[in-house]
This record gives sequence, C-alpha cells and structure tokens, in this order.
Amino acid sequence: MYPQIAIGSTVVHTYNLFLLISLIAAALLIERQIVFFQVKNKDSLYIRIFIPVAFFSGFLGSAVSQALAYNGSLRLEDLNAGLTFIGGLFTGFIFLIVFSMMMKISPYFLMNFFTNPLVLAHAFGKIGCFFAGCCFGRPTGTILGVTFPVDSFAFLEYGETAVHPTQLYESAFLFILLFYLQRRPLKKRFYLYAVMFGVFRFAIEYLRGGPRGTMLNISFVTPGQIAGLALAAMGLAIFLHQRSHGNRGDGSNG
Repeated sequence: MYPQIAIGSTVVHTYNLFLLISLIAAALLIERQIVFFQVKNKDSLYIRIFIPVAFFSGFLGSAVSQALAYNGSLRLEDLNAGLTFIGGLFTGFIFLIVFSMMMKISPYFLMNFFTNPLVLAHAFGKIGCFFAGCCFGRPTGTILGVTFPVDSFAFLEYGETAVHPTQLYESAFLFILLFYLQRRPLKKRFYLYAVMFGVFRFAIEYLRGGPRGTMLNISFVTPGQIAGLALAAMGLAIFLHQRSHGNRGDGSNG
C-alpha cells in the first residue's frame, strides 16, 4: 500500500521496517520465554546463538524455494521479488536439527521454544507485505477488497481492480494462532502450529493472485499448497512420534 515512507530526507522501505519490527518483537518474546520457562544458563546461551543461525538459514531457504518455484535459477536480482516463507521454515528446521545434535540439546525443546516467536515475527512480516503490495490476492467485489497504488505488484497485475488483502488475512490468522498457542503447553506448540498453519496456507492459496509458480511439474496445486500440506504432515508426524515415544518437548532434555 505504501512501499516507502519518507522520514525527513530519508526514505525507508516499509517492508524492511516491518521486518525490523518483527525481529525485535521475536527477540523480546524469546527473552521473556527464557525467564518464564526458567531456561538453564547453558541452554539459554544455545538459544541466543541459534537466533542468527535461524535467520540466515531461513533467508537462504526462502530465496532458494522462491527461485525453484518461479524461475529455476537463483540470482541476487531475483531476491527483490519476494521470498517464500515456508521454504525458509523448512531450511531453518534442518539447521535446527543439526544444531541440536551439535549442542546436545533436545530438538523438540528448540522447535517448541521458537514456535511463538516465529509466529509473532511472521504476523508482523505479513503487515509489511501488505504495505509493500506483494503477496496480494485475487480480484474481489466484496467490501474487503483493496485497491493498491500505481506501480505496486498488485496494480501491475490487476490495475485499479480491488483485490483480497490476503496479507492481512494471514497476519490476522497468525495473531489469533499466537493467542491460542500462548495458552498451550510448550511441548505441544510446534506440531499444533505446523498443522494449523499448514492447513491455512493451503486454503489461502485459493485467494492469492498473480503468478503462483510451479514445483515438481505439478499444475493442479501451487507450490504454496504443496508446502502447506508438507508442513501439516510434518506436524502430524511429530505429534505421533512424540506420543509414541513419550517425548515431552518442554524441557532441554526432551
């Protein structure tokens, strides 16, 4: 909607501003959780070390999945076209498993611990997407429709036609999901998030507009829907594994 904000003589990209807000909010929630869950000093150090690892691994995964879905190549100039969140999530998950093995800390604990900060950061990030005009929806004649300004991604695709503000739909869902997860035991947070957000991500694709890309030469579902189903399946698998093995997932030792 407003891709740039002028602060005096300085022009700030709104998406970058909300990205910064999301990172600060997530960091503050992480610190609050360290105190609330009385995390041991050694494990709290591991958590803080993993934060930049998670950020850069997530960025890498987002960029790679974006390239695979839309053009099959990874070039620096393509990164301005947007990033695929779930691709970054899967990459971050792989790095988390490796990190937990290296530091001898429960992967379940790390997954559950980082779930709510991740949801909070994503919710603010989608607001940034709205102001930047990316991740827009299909045309709609309902009162929910939003007309994006000239030269925005949505305008370039649909002109002055009102479209679904799918960025705000997703942000609202994430804030509601965060409210729900805050009231769940730590050991249940990641698989609940994975299943619920995976299903939502599959469903919201039906309202998303613009080119959706292809993956694995599958045309009847979008890459976002494939990723959403994969995320939901992963959450279900983790739930079944934890239940069968009695893993608690609410402490550093499992």
